[in-house]
Amino acid sequence: MLINLILNKLASTFGLLSLSILSFIFYSCEKDVTLIASDETVYYGFIFIDSNPRGAAIFKDGKNTGRFTPDSLRYLPSGNYSVTLKLKYFRDTSFSVQLSDPDLKEYLIDYYSNPFMLGSINFTSEPPGAKIFINDSSIQAVTPFFQKNVKPGSYVVRYQKDNHRDAAINVVVESNKTASSYFRMRDTLVWVDYQLYNSSIASNFLTCLDVDLNNIKWIGSFDKGLMSYDGENFKNFSTVNSPIPSNNILCVSVDQNNNKWFGTDAGIAVFNNSSWVVYTKSNSGLANNSVNSIKFENNIAWIGTPAGLIKYDGVNWVLFDTIIVNPQPEFAAVNDITLDKEGNKWLGTANTGIFKFKDGIFGKPYRDSIPGISSNRISTTAISQNGEKWFGHLPGPGKRGGVSIFNGNSWKSIFIGTDGNLIEDIYVDKLNNKWISTNEGLFQIVGETPLFFYNRNNSLISFSHVKAAVRDNDGLIWVATYGGGLNKLKQ
Repeated sequence: MLINLILNKLASTFGLLSLSILSFIFYSCEKDVTLIASDETVYYGFIFIDSNPRGAAIFKDGKNTGRFTPDSLRYLPSGNYSVTLKLKYFRDTSFSVQLSDPDLKEYLIDYYSNPFMLGSINFTSEPPGAKIFINDSSIQAVTPFFQKNVKPGSYVVRYQKDNHRDAAINVVVESNKTASSYFRMRDTLVWVDYQLYNSSIASNFLTCLDVDLNNIKWIGSFDKGLMSYDGENFKNFSTVNSPIPSNNILCVSVDQNNNKWFGTDAGIAVFNNSSWVVYTKSNSGLANNSVNSIKFENNIAWIGTPAGLIKYDGVNWVLFDTIIVNPQPEFAAVNDITLDKEGNKWLGTANTGIFKFKDGIFGKPYRDSIPGISSNRISTTAISQNGEKWFGHLPGPGKRGGVSIFNGNSWKSIFIGTDGNLIEDIYVDKLNNKWISTNEGLFQIVGETPLFFYNRNNSLISFSHVKAAVRDNDGLIWVATYGGGLNKLKQ
């Protein structure tokens, strides 16, 4: 105030310029003045706090101190203090401390000695009678079971029951609360599933499969390449660790020499269990890199592509462009091929129906104008043990998809599922069962009559969209689903 009065007085005498100069002088002098503070009081009150288990956060008078047990609150004046410990999964623990200066108070909080700090677990399963394991240690009990006095924390509970897949679930136990551990176990007496969450399979989006001469399953996927399964272990072959040209596998076939042929959207890969050969448009007679089907006639490979039918005898490539000249030229893209005992190749095409091919000659097409053929869009072909030709149809304009059967003289249709059902694959086993893979489930047909239908609503199949099925050398049915991984059906 004194400086301000002086400045105001001088301003009236010398003007604003002089005032600015004088202000600088006075304030500069004022900054040089050093004030000496009085000595700070130091207190010697201490509270030492430990806990079992350790790591509890320490709060003083409702505020987080940033300290964890074991630690101490230091340099406290005399007084009453409220201390609270917070530990994950445990109830908060609070206590009061009356402290004198100088003084040292020590506290040990044993959470486990307080029964109200413990929790419990209710173990249940469907079906009951499953053995119970906690963190891989058996508790010598079966479901249903109630266990008291469980220390709070996170546990892995595993159930084990004969003819069922082991089930594991994470359970969190908190103080004075009951945790529920329920699991519906998958019955493996009939169905076994192999998915990302319970196996080392590389993908849940499977597209095709076949079984080689050693009973090894070879599975194609939409996004992760190939997988083989020997009954114990999965192996993955992708563009990262193998020469395959694409991870999108469209078909898989095993030839008489146990070579595995894989059709992709970027060419063909052939594997003989030790080395690979890759065929594309750039190094072979492929007219299109998308390969929809590969079938074998002795040592000849017949290959179906969107650009036509290809014959490969190990040396020469021959393209048959599948032009139908009557009543007018039309291009036909081959989706699937099946071979009969007379050497005929029955071709299912994308939009131009069905026709028979032999000795380089295309026979007349079979189209949806013929009663018993539901549409011209053919997705899959097969031949039954008694020589009947089976064809899967996709819905077309004003046409319903389904299955058509040709006995050599007449055609017959079978409609399965809803109007929008997509027939993905037809497989005929040695017992003459027809396994029809669809986006609505798996159909088993005996003779020409649907016998069983498996989907997510009426069975333990892992997903209703089925892309392919095959029977292995042990009589087991293997099912490739598009979204639920691989399934094994025991019959």
